[in-house]
Amino acid sequence: MILNIFAFKDNALGCFTQPFYNDVPAENVGVGVTRAIISAIPEKRAGYKHKVLYKIGQFDDCKGKFTECDHELVIDCDEVIARLDDGKQQVKA
Repeated sequence: MILNIFAFKDNALGCFTQPFYNDVPAENVGVGVTRAIISAIPEKRAGYKHKVLYKIGQFDDCKGKFTECDHELVIDCDEVIARLDDGKQQVKA
């Protein structure tokens, strides 16, 4: 199975968080989960400020091989937060 590897980049600090894996083929799952957390749990919103989610590679668990990729922007959390702060109560995933 091919697992996508994702990591948040904290633009304020200029570094990436610990990577995590997603075994769901649709990459929009990461987008939906991130948007849901930010919109549903207001106290966690500050923790996502200045963060951007990137796909940074893939892992093939049959071959035990990592494959790097150019960082692919998945979601900019500041954009989601700005939409919420503009008065929209929910952001569609």
